[in-house]
Amino acid sequence: LCGDALLLEVTKRVGTTLRQPDLLARFGGAELAVFLPNTDPLGALDAAERIRQQVASAPYTWQQTHVVATVSIGVATVHQGQLSVDTMVHEAEQALEAAKEAGRNCVRTGPIKPRKNGERVST
Repeated sequence: LCGDALLLEVTKRVGTTLRQPDLLARFGGAELAVFLPNTDPLGALDAAERIRQQVASAPYTWQQTHVVATVSIGVATVHQGQLSVDTMVHEAEQALEAAKEAGRNCVRTGPIKPRKNGERVST
């Protein structure tokens, strides 16, 4: 029960960091996914760090007990080499594993593919 309540509170905190067009969804048991349209790779990393800080900013209360929570975040961006959404999800999962291996409560990303000057990425 505590885990469910904590996930709900984390979701609320994450939602406070997002913009109008951003999309937050549950992606498995205790995983959340955030889609940030029209955001470049550095902007995505900045958003992920804001989310990480917001979640860890203060303890949560459950049944009159303070519970500390942190998140590990894996960031993936849309790039030319992706053949499907599954490829992007796989890249995000690899980055998430890297964050967990780095000690948790951090943000990691897969390789950021350079774009040619003026090249746009479709979202």
